[in-house]
Amino acid sequence: MADQPKVYHRRVAADEWIDAVDGFKDKVKFIYAEEPADLHLTNYRRPQASWTHGRAFGPTLEVRWSHRRDGQVDLLLLTESEPCPQGWEPITVAEDEKPLEVDAAEESTVMLVGMHRRHLASTHRKAGQDVPHEWIETRIPRPLVYPLDETPDPERWARLKVRVYRVAERPVLTRMVDVEGTNDVQRL
Repeated sequence: MADQPKVYHRRVAADEWIDAVDGFKDKVKFIYAEEPADLHLTNYRRPQASWTHGRAFGPTLEVRWSHRRDGQVDLLLLTESEPCPQGWEPITVAEDEKPLEVDAAEESTVMLVGMHRRHLASTHRKAGQDVPHEWIETRIPRPLVYPLDETPDPERWARLKVRVYRVAERPVLTRMVDVEGTNDVQRL
């Protein structure tokens, strides 16, 4: 059983957020990032200044960032096992300034869009055996690439493993944990 879920906060200047996130590089495996013209879900790499929002995540924690209008960046750390890092503070409940108490962190999954090209119907124009490691969703005008190992027989779909943080039995946050492939139609 995992330890008690914890949520920490930190606000930094715009020129400090990349180093703050990159300080967790040994504990994260993936990064999800948004910028005005694109989205990224890749193996972890140092964040880019153009990424306005995002999450670096792995088995033990997730660190999020979001740029503010005043030029600062809000950081949020979600974990079940890590102690509060120096410079971070627990999220508090406004009425009494007590730390937010998360009741549970339940495991779940979130399906990612698209089907691997190898599993497309033979009549699909992008079907074929010797194809790139991409997922196709016809409503999205470009192939999708997820950070999964290429194998001779790739899984049909991709999904995120997540932990749902609950307060008073209500879901309040979802922490990304892992990216995995699946052929299991029952767990969609």
